[in-house]
Amino acid sequence: MMAAHRVVSVAALAVTMLVAAASAQVPDSIPPAPDAAALDPDSMLAASAIGTASLPRALLPDLSGLGGYHDTLGLRIEIGARADVTNEEYVSYDDAFVDTTFQVRKLVSTPERRYAGVLTTLLQGTRNGQATRYELRNDLSLGNLIQRGALGLAWRSEIGVDWDLFAAPYVEYRHDRTFDRDRQEVRGGMSARLRRALRPATTFVEAGSRLESVRTRGEGANYLLDRDAATLALGIEHLGLLGDEWRFDYGLTGRQFPDSATRDHLEHAGGLMVRRDFSGGHLASLDGRLVRRSTVRPTDVSRDNYWAGEASAAADARLQPGWLLRSRVDAEGVRYDVEDDTLYFNFHILRGRLGLRFDRDARWNLTVGPRVERLESPLSPSDAYFELAGTVELEILARGTWWSVTPALGRRRYDEVPGTAALLSSYDFIEVGAFADQALGGGLRARGMGSWRHELHDDETQDARSLYVSLEVVWAPR
Repeated sequence: MMAAHRVVSVAALAVTMLVAAASAQVPDSIPPAPDAAALDPDSMLAASAIGTASLPRALLPDLSGLGGYHDTLGLRIEIGARADVTNEEYVSYDDAFVDTTFQVRKLVSTPERRYAGVLTTLLQGTRNGQATRYELRNDLSLGNLIQRGALGLAWRSEIGVDWDLFAAPYVEYRHDRTFDRDRQEVRGGMSARLRRALRPATTFVEAGSRLESVRTRGEGANYLLDRDAATLALGIEHLGLLGDEWRFDYGLTGRQFPDSATRDHLEHAGGLMVRRDFSGGHLASLDGRLVRRSTVRPTDVSRDNYWAGEASAAADARLQPGWLLRSRVDAEGVRYDVEDDTLYFNFHILRGRLGLRFDRDARWNLTVGPRVERLESPLSPSDAYFELAGTVELEILARGTWWSVTPALGRRRYDEVPGTAALLSSYDFIEVGAFADQALGGGLRARGMGSWRHELHDDETQDARSLYVSLEVVWAPR
């Protein structure tokens, strides 16, 4: 474990020492990396600031008369600090399991504060007249409760007139001591894709594979089992320059768990996306995915034997300049091979959202509208509910500024089941989410996000509040 940590740290130092040799145009800021246990290597190219790295040469302008494409090399470093605050509050009783006659009601709080120094190093460059583009990124976070190091490479190379090769190896170490855990985790993997452009060069076919390995130890490791996974995938995609887009993909994944005799399984996953842009600023899109997971060996637990699906439909209608009507419907569901009414029971969720957006000024926009959500579960009807809320979303975009605030006010009502005691109480709620990315000048930048939610239940003993705030201030030396 510690050896992997040293490898990541030494790699970060090696990349940092290249700053004297770097000279190229680089982005004003490094997009924040996802601070999660899983680092998706396939998303690294999409989230990078390489610019036209994801476009085939056939779609780029012909610069042969201007001397061709010139290779670049750039390095950017961000150094800073990060703080995270979480807290959940709920009602409990003193000595509830000792004497049920005299119970003292009290509010229980579970606060946690995390602090860390952060270092992000991003090396970007091209080779062979920009036929090859690469991005090497290292994220280090050393804090009081979490220490994390991640190193990943995103590589794209043109290996023919219509052929592109993508590769993305990565490794991550994480020591997590939050919420009374003491878990060490090492994960690493490699993904690769071979992509071919068809004529005309707006349709692509690709084949890919991915390998991943996860190892954990320490207190809390039983919640994240060791595993090895391998994926094979095929896809076809059409990028319509005039607004028509579609994609179909299929992947087969096998996961093996060294410490479990029942968790080994195969997973089939297929997805379809269709999008159409219309004149006048209208658009419509459909997106869906279906997953089938089944264990390699027979087991009495349904956890890894199920069908899961999700689908969404969205439409934007431009009413007049500055006004847009946005609508979206999402559906998801899970169906187990064998149900039980405790953990693994079938359910489906339907969500809907309607918003009237004002965006006449490019520097800000405002969206107001309702949202609804319905969950149903035939085997566990007491979990079924209907939720209705009013939402507001304010977004501010300017040079060096991106702010978003999303308050909501609503009510969730659980179904009443005759002849059974209600375990979940209906409640009113208010919630606020916020995100900010703000340039402070002098190479300083602040990023923050937070959420707050307050629930007022019909049964006051179930009242609850939750808070999460994260703030990061970084400095990028020029």
